[in-house]
Amino acid sequence: MNQPAEQVMSKHYLTDQVFYQDCIDWLTLRLAIEVERIRCSRGDDFREGFGGLYISDEEINEFVRQSGMGDDWQSGCDRLKQQWRQIQQKKAATSGLKIQRVERLFDLMPTESFVLLLTYLPEIEPRLRKVFAYLQDDVQKKQVTLALCQRLFPESLSSTDWHAILLYQEPLRRAPLINFDGSEANRFSQGVSCDDGVRNFLSGHPLPDESLHGQLRWFVPEPNACEVHQPTNSAVAALKKLRQAHSAVAQWPLTTLSCNDNDHCLQTLADVLRMPVYALSLSEATGRQSFSRALRDAWLNDALLVVIWQDSAVQQSFDWREFKYGWLVLHTPDVVPLSFATLALDWPLVSTEDQHIVWREQLPEAYLKLDKIDEDLSELVQQFQLTYSDIETICQQLTFNVQWMESPISIEQIWQSCRQIKAAPIAKLAQSVSTVFGWEDLIVSSSIADELRAFQRDVRYSVQFIQQSAMDRVLGAAPSVSGLFSGASGTGKTMAASVLANELGLDLFKVDLSRVVSKYIGETEKNLDRIFTAAASSRAILFFDEGDALFGKRSEVKDAHDRYANIEVSYLLQKMEEHPGCTIIATNFADNIDEAFSRRLEHIIHFPMPAELERRRIWLRVKLLSVELNEDIDFDFLAQRFVLSGGQIRNSLIAACYQAKEQAAPVSMMHLLLAAMREYRKLKLPIKRSVLGEYYDALMDA
Repeated sequence: MNQPAEQVMSKHYLTDQVFYQDCIDWLTLRLAIEVERIRCSRGDDFREGFGGLYISDEEINEFVRQSGMGDDWQSGCDRLKQQWRQIQQKKAATSGLKIQRVERLFDLMPTESFVLLLTYLPEIEPRLRKVFAYLQDDVQKKQVTLALCQRLFPESLSSTDWHAILLYQEPLRRAPLINFDGSEANRFSQGVSCDDGVRNFLSGHPLPDESLHGQLRWFVPEPNACEVHQPTNSAVAALKKLRQAHSAVAQWPLTTLSCNDNDHCLQTLADVLRMPVYALSLSEATGRQSFSRALRDAWLNDALLVVIWQDSAVQQSFDWREFKYGWLVLHTPDVVPLSFATLALDWPLVSTEDQHIVWREQLPEAYLKLDKIDEDLSELVQQFQLTYSDIETICQQLTFNVQWMESPISIEQIWQSCRQIKAAPIAKLAQSVSTVFGWEDLIVSSSIADELRAFQRDVRYSVQFIQQSAMDRVLGAAPSVSGLFSGASGTGKTMAASVLANELGLDLFKVDLSRVVSKYIGETEKNLDRIFTAAASSRAILFFDEGDALFGKRSEVKDAHDRYANIEVSYLLQKMEEHPGCTIIATNFADNIDEAFSRRLEHIIHFPMPAELERRRIWLRVKLLSVELNEDIDFDFLAQRFVLSGGQIRNSLIAACYQAKEQAAPVSMMHLLLAAMREYRKLKLPIKRSVLGEYYDALMDA
């Protein structure tokens, strides 16, 4: 015979609230029995304690009356056992209670589950706290203690078993699920409260722990997430399989994911996996408790915890091997945080085709109306390795310009925004060099100019043409272009690099190798790695000055320092060949460069001291200045008699202009001669009559 629907439904819990209410009813009766037991055992002496200070006799009598215990203490005990048995039976017939999820995820024993329940129920029924204080004879102990839990537990266990659940390895503290309050040395006597994130979960509010505020961000699946920009790569495919194979995130094997666009990756994971993603920015300052709480909250709310690895020093902060399941590490491509991870995945760079699509979608309409916009965008995506987040940020800036600024709209604005956003990381490690010079400003011989233009051509087509022509697959060609600029100081090496950067529309960063090289073993490689990593996506030109600090002839290995010095050179060569851009090394002494090193450079350009004709052209640049010139200046004499580098002639022109300004007079031959003589003195060269000629006497008297 079929049972009525009401009886069938009553065999299991329909909601968590019904379960909590049954537990509160049971606990109320259990506390009432305990109150009566204490009264009987202590008699009137109990009034001499602190119980009556926190809750009056009238309140405790009303509490006992409402518990339904009645006058018969034994019948109350029998009813208590029956209620507990019914709660356990209905709970066993139910599969979706939140307390059950906690028990499964953290493998709780009955005692641990009971403690967690007693820490949470006062959140629903606050009057229980008064009774806790009454039973513990302490006005400050409003929370349950482990000692009180042991007294109230419906089954008999030894004291040793209860102390065991307080060990740090056990889930109550490891997760953590509870907090200890109070200053007692004995944790068995300390008040216990439900941890914030666990309390939120049991209450039906999937909010992370408040202590994680500022460290934790979460991404939820967008309801109408567009699949156009959800990459179908091996990383996504692997994570989808994990999602399908395991019902709970806690069962996922530890996975590392190399990525250079965190925000887009995190949102894509939420959209593709259709689950919340918790992102914890982990650094050396992040404590173990913060990580444990974030992992616990992610498991409880069926979210994926993604730890953004920010510092390699974190690896030594505590033993990560304890956490081999249920989370994912997001790191930059240059870092390998946890070698024991089961899966190591790579998030692919955005293809040029996808970049072009995103530009078309995100750019303000006014920019899309520019002439040849598609051609310009094609060149731009070949030049810069931009992420989705980069393009979104740039387009937001351009939209603001359209709405609020009156500057003319041009492709140069887009180009400049790309340069700024990609130059930010490298700007912290190297010195930005002005790139205002053009070919007309660089005065070198025609042969050197031809070599520099060939260098410029190789850099311009190093990425796009290599991919289009399959030179990378057939000939092993790489997008890196490297060069060696040698010559005395002031011969135009830095200016030539500036001209190349200006003509190519790239940023130029100067790296002083004398500061990069460290006497400590391994530090030079770390410094170089930071620089190349920061410059990788910007395709900025890296100009390594003072190359003699590292690029001397590799010595025979006589000791550990010689061996590591050679390793540093080899490491730099490796990073130069891997760098998807242009690298230039400047040295004053080309003869000191190891021949094996030189063979691995595409361009070697020597900048000699300028010849007389070139020196004259450099002296003549004073006519381009907005200064008044005297007619007595003999540029042929200056070029013929003073054998100076371009940098030294520049210094002379600047000094002469300053002196003329001080005298409120036009720049004269005398000003220029005095400035040139100063350069000779700096070089410790003699000032001879044969050099100064007819000006010798006048200059000696000046």
